[in-house]
Amino acid sequence: MKGLIFVLAVIGVLLFAGCASGPQVSTAPAPTPQPVAPAKNTTQQNVPAPGSDRDAHGCIPSAGYSWCDVLQQCIRPWETNCTAQAAENQAPQMSPDSCKVEFQKDSSSVYYVMVKTESAKALTVKCPNGDMAILKGQLWFCEDISVPNNAIAYLDGKECGTARFLAPNVQPGKLACSVTVTPNRISMGKSADVTVMTSTGDKQVKVSYTCGDSEKTQTRSGLLTDGSICTFNTPGAIEIDAKMDGVICASTMLQVFENAKDCSVFGSTYESKNGVHTYTAQLAVRGYSGSENMLYYCYGTNNQQPVGSMENSTDFITTVKCSGNAPLTEAVKVKVGNDECGYIELPSAQ
Repeated sequence: MKGLIFVLAVIGVLLFAGCASGPQVSTAPAPTPQPVAPAKNTTQQNVPAPGSDRDAHGCIPSAGYSWCDVLQQCIRPWETNCTAQAAENQAPQMSPDSCKVEFQKDSSSVYYVMVKTESAKALTVKCPNGDMAILKGQLWFCEDISVPNNAIAYLDGKECGTARFLAPNVQPGKLACSVTVTPNRISMGKSADVTVMTSTGDKQVKVSYTCGDSEKTQTRSGLLTDGSICTFNTPGAIEIDAKMDGVICASTMLQVFENAKDCSVFGSTYESKNGVHTYTAQLAVRGYSGSENMLYYCYGTNNQQPVGSMENSTDFITTVKCSGNAPLTEAVKVKVGNDECGYIELPSAQ
């Protein structure tokens, strides 16, 4: 009996040990998943920076530009035809010492003077009111361009171009025009570019303008700018008129010199301020030697200056001035060398 009980106890111990030795459940925390790196965008890496894909001619293919050998420039084919006809229609290049004066409106509707030139000479601009313009970026600022005088551009002190501002107050259907001449100082037998801008709305008009010893005539409608290279054989101050249907709508002056050596006085002005009377005028001088003097006498002073002291002594425009505490009683004669050029004129009322 005792043996049986012993055997059963041994069997129970063995069964308990077998259950305890079964598989164990791990309580260790699960590993944290690692982030997966995004795939590289190989397409984006191959895109060049803007403007970095210039070809041998400096054209940018990514912007649609390609080289046109006929025009000798980069073009967009859908904007410009690369043909011999297109080359013929391009505006002729300007001569090195000439310039074209225009007016440009900025985003604030302020008008500036814009001068186009191929010259590397020093450029200055005189405003229609007689003040010198202030350079702002690529444009020239004038306090007032509505004065009915020309804006004048100078290269190294020599006049190279001029234009008169046409106020942009023309309503649709209204008639307006302007005329410019470049250059506006030439010798007899030489040529100048006469350009006429007309705005006629829907109306068709007959436009005519002075061109040398004759008159050019065209039929126009809408907004159009056109002109001619004209040869002038008559010396003197020539009024270049533009007409619409026979009525003068704009005019400007051209100075034609009979001789290579000439001088003239123009644009006399007068100002009285704080008891000081000031008389000024413009003196145009052409073809004199540097040893000759500009001469004028006023308020007891003999004013003289050598022609050679001017920046461009062969052809220039300068200001002559008289100032004193009392009004002048007679016009002031101005001479260069032995030649009388004209007078600083007195106003009708002082």
